Amino acid sequence: MLVNMGVKFPEQINYFKPKKPRNPESRNSIKEEIKNEDEVEILLQNINSQKEFAKSLLEPEDEKEFDRESKNHSLI
Repeated sequence: MLVNMGVKFPEQINYFKPKKPRNPESRNSIKEEIKNEDEVEILLQNINSQKEFAKSLLEPEDEKEFDRESKNHSLI
């Protein structure tokens, strides 16, 4: 029908965009980013656990109790 009306179509036309070939380098860089993020998360967890351990050494429960009692007695 359109041809009968004089509409012309190009002889060669691409209806779909050509598929881009997969780039293995970009895939590897994504894997590296994930690996780096995982390593950072592990380092942060280690730092936090070391921080908590150091706190427990610096402020044992007995010393906390002693500090509370000292403050109470100094008010009297």
